[in-house]
Amino acid sequence: TGNTGDGIAVFYGCIVTRCAVSRNGGDGIQADSHCRIVANACDFNGYQTGDGAGLHIIGNHNRIEDNQCGTADPGIEAAGRD
Repeated sequence: TGNTGDGIAVFYGCIVTRCAVSRNGGDGIQADSHCRIVANACDFNGYQTGDGAGLHIIGNHNRIEDNQCGTADPGIEAAGRD
């Protein structure tokens, strides 16, 4: 908690489940491609910087379900790429 970057950053084919991620300066959870992000609690990310999502999906072919995101700007951001 309370770090200046992202809380959890994963890359290709990872699973993030049942984690609590809060008060990060950046994103709570950032995922690239082919990941499963399930049943996490992401609160107060972008803390004191105003620039961090609860979940930030930067790649394609991900499965996102049953996550709770609060007090972030935005809660969930899915950018994807070509």
